[in-house]
Amino acid sequence: MLKNCSDHILGTIFILLSALAFATLPIFGKMSYAVGLDPVSANLLRYIFAVIFLALYIKLRDRRNKILVISPLIITQGVLLTLASLFYFFSLQYISAGLTTIIFFIHPVLVAIMAIIIFKEKYKFRLLVAFVLAIAGIVLISGTTQTLDINYLKGLVFSLVSSIFYAIYSIIGQKTVANNDTLTLTCSLSIIAAVATGVYYLPHIDFLFHITLNQMLITAVMAIINTWLAVIFFLNGIKKIGASRGSLISSAEPPFCVILAFLMLGEKLTILELIGSVLVFVSVILAATSDNNSVASELSSESKNPVNTSIKHEITGN
Repeated sequence: MLKNCSDHILGTIFILLSALAFATLPIFGKMSYAVGLDPVSANLLRYIFAVIFLALYIKLRDRRNKILVISPLIITQGVLLTLASLFYFFSLQYISAGLTTIIFFIHPVLVAIMAIIIFKEKYKFRLLVAFVLAIAGIVLISGTTQTLDINYLKGLVFSLVSSIFYAIYSIIGQKTVANNDTLTLTCSLSIIAAVATGVYYLPHIDFLFHITLNQMLITAVMAIINTWLAVIFFLNGIKKIGASRGSLISSAEPPFCVILAFLMLGEKLTILELIGSVLVFVSVILAATSDNNSVASELSSESKNPVNTSIKHEITGN
């Protein structure tokens, strides 16, 4: 009994540390812009460093482990991760780190809705309430005095698009994570994301020859904290308390991000933004606490799977 209690406490701490690590992604994203990077170059460097650190960690654990697995589903998932990451970082150019994370974090609700449509899952009133609350929250957030600012609206749309891409990525992840080692899959997706981002940024790829020390440091820190440490903490956490409970506890990420954005970037929320953020957060809790035996619940848990460098994821950061 004492061991179970100890495992529960330790697992909870690991998940909270993982959520805290993921929550720093938009903070470091903002900082990367301050040192002269743009969304694409920041993501490219982040994924390059993530591949290096993950590959080293995988091989140091066991030389027999693979660092790359490829299949049509994994490639598709990697492209979706790239799109989710890019739109997440595009959003950071126009709105606060806190709001970007809050809007992005409706992906568990979107996953649950998609599960009903794709897997013909039985309709649940709780999911409808979660969806309505998420929409109401976004409306309140977008209904601030900044509504007339086209850049502000761009930021909201980019974050929502990122969330949609990530929700689809999560559904595919339900298949790929079942057949592959999580760390190997994370490394593989990071490789695909690095290649895809590099191809997209090919006309400007010469920036790699002019990287400053500050740019290298900030993106390396993003790779270490938002990918490597976040993955390790999450994996250790779900080993002790399970994926479903871990997914629920990791919903602490948006509040963590809002607090960090206030402390480190001086960002503040208006009353309407705060109310809207609370509604979005409640909608995530409702989606995460759905029937644990349902497909939607399992997918909602997978939507917080560590294969997100995001976000997350990794986004978000992902």
